[in-house]
Amino acid sequence: SKNIALRGLENAETAFLARCKKEPALQLRSSACMAFTLGKCAEAIDSCNKGIALPDLAPDDRLGFLDLRANAFRCSQQLDPAITDWTEIIESRDTRGQTLPQALLNRGLALAEKAELDAAIADFTRVLEATPDLPYELRMKCLYFRGSARGDKGECDKAIADLSTLIDSANDPKNFVNALFCRSAVWERMGQHDKAIEDYTSIIKIGRAHV
Repeated sequence: SKNIALRGLENAETAFLARCKKEPALQLRSSACMAFTLGKCAEAIDSCNKGIALPDLAPDDRLGFLDLRANAFRCSQQLDPAITDWTEIIESRDTRGQTLPQALLNRGLALAEKAELDAAIADFTRVLEATPDLPYELRMKCLYFRGSARGDKGECDKAIADLSTLIDSANDPKNFVNALFCRSAVWERMGQHDKAIEDYTSIIKIGRAHV
């Protein structure tokens, strides 16, 4: 049975390589993904550039290259071109009456890293308010990062509200603890040290429970 499985994998690999030869976009996308996975951002960007330059590239394939290139740009701290790529993706989806929550979240993160907090908060808010049936993990991330950005901006009451909503709705330890850490920092910033201590105490109790 092991030999049969190995032959099946070999046949699948052969078929994939043959398809890559016929479909240059697939080959370049695979090369870009591999380079990005290995942390070779410049190589990933180069493969994406070649893919985007292909003649008769399908619109969805172009968006796929843009998204991958944007991630590679951000990982190499090239935030402006990353934001430009995600903006093109978002605007393309907008013309179709669609939203793309992951692109909005990613652009918001890049904007936050540039300390463009108003724009970042707007992107996180758009995901939370305009996306029906938002997946749990995306909702948790948007609440966390919007709360963090509001805290950095000095909008402490709004930051506490976001982080408290996250804490009340989180059903996993990771998101729960991260939100407690962030909220405790905001409490300290507000001078409410007793509440910060309460959050730190909750974190310690969770840590003990998982030892």
